[in-house]
Amino acid sequence: MKTLIKNILKDKGKMIVPYDAYKIQIDQVTNVWFKQIPIKTIIDVGASDGGFAKKSRAFFPNASIHSIEALPASYAKLVNRFKGDNKFISYNTAVSDKEGIIDFYLCDDNTGSSSMLEMTDIHKEAYPTTQKNTKLSVPATTIDKLFVNQQFEKDILLKIDVQGAELIVLKGADHLLKETKIIFAEVNFLPLYKDCVLFDELYSFLKNYGFRLAGVENVSQDLTDGKFLQADMYFIKE
Repeated sequence: MKTLIKNILKDKGKMIVPYDAYKIQIDQVTNVWFKQIPIKTIIDVGASDGGFAKKSRAFFPNASIHSIEALPASYAKLVNRFKGDNKFISYNTAVSDKEGIIDFYLCDDNTGSSSMLEMTDIHKEAYPTTQKNTKLSVPATTIDKLFVNQQFEKDILLKIDVQGAELIVLKGADHLLKETKIIFAEVNFLPLYKDCVLFDELYSFLKNYGFRLAGVENVSQDLTDGKFLQADMYFIKE
């Protein structure tokens, strides 16, 4: 009988999955702790087309959002997504530890994997849709220079998704880091990009500014052997 039911459901494009009470409960509260932080300002580095900013706007409806995106096509989508939001400001530039024109690698079939660092074979093998990359030249600045005349409301949430270049960005953000309450960043466990920062070095840097690791989500593993590749992490200032 069980097999018959499964086959009927399969024909209808459905399936039976085990009941997971924990997952159902945790899905209801997973972001409660985050939304309880009184965030007034969001700095979104590597904004892409605005996915994180949109999610953050739902969590923090009164916060000002400053989104930074280097790629023109992604930037256009970002701006269009936030039309009419008078607390949203966008910047079409890369963020580095210095000002100038820098190399930037556009991932042709997966723009979310684009970076100022060249992709390694480890990344291309783990994520087959990232094989094709085009080298561009884009303007870059530092966070501190970009916001040199800006007075932000506290508490500040700094989000960084720059594909292995997180430490490069942070080295140009000394002033902002002293004012930041929480950092949400993508972190690598293996060198997915040439000379990219790995977790231990990044965490050591952030601890010097008083941050502790507060949470991990969206862990990615290699489908061939299960190696841990990257994850999104929350760092909170003590």
